Amino acid sequence: MSQSIKMKIAIAGRQYPLTVAAHEEALVRTAGKQINDMIKKYDEEYDVKDKQDALAMLALQSFTAQLSQNKEIAAEDTNLNEQLQSLVRMLQST
Repeated sequence: MSQSIKMKIAIAGRQYPLTVAAHEEALVRTAGKQINDMIKKYDEEYDVKDKQDALAMLALQSFTAQLSQNKEIAAEDTNLNEQLQSLVRMLQST
């Protein structure tokens, strides 16, 4: 079983206490840094006055990218399944 650790991460100027698996600590810290970097980018590019607006923009961008990626993966899965079925039919016919 994985060992859990307690950590604090700062996002948009606020501290959040978390308990994470020890092997995920670096990943969580990297995610926090990337979130803060994107918030800073939104602040600079769009003159965002409220951190909540920057977080909303980040959430929208992140989920849009995730949904797009999921759609691409599903299309690839469908294509691979069709190719696999074709190969199975070829093998069964011989």
